[in-house]
Amino acid sequence: MTSSSITETDSAAAHKKDNNENTSIKSNKEEMETLTERLYLIQAIELRNEAQLGSFIDEQHQWESLEEDERRLLLEKNDLMKRFEEISSFE
Repeated sequence: MTSSSITETDSAAAHKKDNNENTSIKSNKEEMETLTERLYLIQAIELRNEAQLGSFIDEQHQWESLEEDERRLLLEKNDLMKRFEEISSFE
């Protein structure tokens, strides 16, 4: 192997590493945006539920009145927050 071949191989490896890092950063940013949107939606649901609680018999009755996707979001809140913190620590 010649020195120019080694240099080309090293350069290609470095370029691939840079691309992988850029892709990782981009995917982390996209995931952060998605998590942020979902957490804002959860916050809005919680605020609405708090404001409407008086019109329900109890919290269980209110929970049962929620749409399935709203219940799923509320159940995912802790996991979403943990993931958000994990990604935030990489930046």
